[in-house]
Parts: sequence; C-alpha cells; structure tokens
Amino acid sequence: MASMIFGKANLVAGVEQQIGAAIPANQTAVANISFVNRGSVPVRIRLAFGSAIVAAEADWIAFDRVLLPNCEYEKTGCLLTEGEKIFVRSDLATVSVRAHALLEGA
Repeated sequence: MASMIFGKANLVAGVEQQIGAAIPANQTAVANISFVNRGSVPVRIRLAFGSAIVAAEADWIAFDRVLLPNCEYEKTGCLLTEGEKIFVRSDLATVSVRAHALLEGA
C-alpha cells in the first residue's frame, strides 16, 4: 500500500477541475479530500468522483455546499476504483483543495 498526495489545486472560480490522475489499472484508492476557504466571504463547493472526462450528474457527492470564510470541509474514507478521478469546483477563486490517497493493488 502506497500513500501519496494525490492532487492539489487553487480552484478557478466557476470551473470544474480534475485533481490528480485517474486511479491506475488494477488498483483502488482510499482518499481524503480537504477544501479550505481562504477568503472573507462564503463560497459554494462541489466534489465528485467519476470516470468520464467531466463529472456526470450522478457523480457528485457534495453539491454547492456552503463553506464559510476561513473554514475547511473534509471528506474522508472515499473509495475510488480503477479509472475514477476526483472533480472539484468552487464559485469563487479563494478555495484550495488537496487530496491524499492510499493506493492498493497490483
């Protein structure tokens, strides 16, 4: 089992972004994803796991969740399977996101 920083980004306002690469063939990952609002006003964030180029409607697990100023949101223990990717979004450019993962498999 290998642990790693899976991906990180300063989010662009209103743009869905993929962080990290897709989970490699014959592997699974358990990921923890952390968002932080560095700004002085509330933001709305989104989080999805999917295998397409962009997240499908059914891929979103957090959608327009309000994140208060100087606060964080963390989703832990997220299982991702072969080919899945992490997608994130914020309505303002004051959000940082970071994903840590434990990879297991071939």
